[in-house]
Amino acid sequence: MVTDRRRLGNEAGSDDIGALDALVAEAVMADVDLLQIREPDLSDRLLVEVVSRAMTAARGSGTKIIVNDRVDIALTTGADGVHLKERSMPAEQVRALLPNSCFIGRSVHNVTEAERATRSEAVDYLVAGTVFNTRSKPGCRLIGLEGLKAIVSAVEIPVIAIGGINVLRACEIVETGAAGIAAFDEFILPGNDLRGVVDGFRQEFDRVGERLL
Repeated sequence: MVTDRRRLGNEAGSDDIGALDALVAEAVMADVDLLQIREPDLSDRLLVEVVSRAMTAARGSGTKIIVNDRVDIALTTGADGVHLKERSMPAEQVRALLPNSCFIGRSVHNVTEAERATRSEAVDYLVAGTVFNTRSKPGCRLIGLEGLKAIVSAVEIPVIAIGGINVLRACEIVETGAAGIAAFDEFILPGNDLRGVVDGFRQEFDRVGERLL
């Protein structure tokens, strides 16, 4: 799950932070594997507080807390890793700063970027997209399933697909060889049970994965 508190339906202010904390707690209870805190407009102080509370909520669970782009915040809070944007600092430099146990991910949009990102062993996983049309990035260039499959085939580390993905499309994602999905909207749609959505994605990956073996 990638967070975006501004789309939780709350007014700006303390309430949206409370809603974000509640979503984090719910995601941990739902056994989300990676929870990427992506809140670029928060002050350093508030971001440290949010990530610190997320780390406390995830303690003893299987959920890893990843900070978007901010290596300094990850170091301050003891987060489980950092997700780097296209224009973030080189992964090799990040790896030299973080404990060996931390994860480093990077966003990519084509094979060239994927190959460049994996020239060293600093990056643990890639997030590739945008695969399908998505409300969060209207009008952006899509890589589609073929673009995703090409990226998966070009690298030897796990590739996570992002962009307009729901449980009904999970089968198509698995067939590309992607290791997982990243999303926000699908987890918070009105009436959706977060644990049910997570389980639904896992069941599709297991079902299709077994068929492809």
